[in-house]
Amino acid sequence: MVWPLDTKICKRNCQDCGLPQLRALKAQGLTTGTKCTVQLPAMKNGGRFTLRMRMTKEQTTINTREYGGMLSAHLKLGDRDGPITGAEWEVSAKDEQTGKVVLIGRLLFQGAQAGLSRIATFDEMLGCNKCNDMYHKDTRYGPFIKDGNTIRKPTSAKRLAKPSSCKQYRVTGNKADHSVTFEGGPGAVANFPGDNKQHPLW
Repeated sequence: MVWPLDTKICKRNCQDCGLPQLRALKAQGLTTGTKCTVQLPAMKNGGRFTLRMRMTKEQTTINTREYGGMLSAHLKLGDRDGPITGAEWEVSAKDEQTGKVVLIGRLLFQGAQAGLSRIATFDEMLGCNKCNDMYHKDTRYGPFIKDGNTIRKPTSAKRLAKPSSCKQYRVTGNKADHSVTFEGGPGAVANFPGDNKQHPLW
């Protein structure tokens, strides 16, 4: 389990339970993870945030009852409130325009000792936005992983788009600065097929 350690901004959450194959689980009240939500200042043109994810404790133990508790639907699965042990992680965002740092979330990964083995990001226009409603562009750098005295950097990047009637999307990048740029909306011209397959970027 991944458990929220800051219950003001993080809660147990049924991830992607709007998907047809997960609706039955949602109806039963089952959750599959934890979601942290914060409101960041509006990003202006050229604005930049630096996201930092770090392990703050290799091993810590909490009692789930003190951090929101098990939902009743989990009782049928044999899940009960009690102690769980794992690695404690923290995610924060720094507004590079103001220098202000905002805590995004603190989580406990049950049983985790060796750190992360995979990280993924995606670009999604939330809500009922149509293809021509707005133009959107953002660039992401990294991730850069500090491992002792070594900083590891990405060696390659791939891009993927799901099949859609909207063809106004574009993904570019730069291997030199380890960046990926997403564009969507009027003016963006598809530069790889929306076939739900991975295509090399750099």
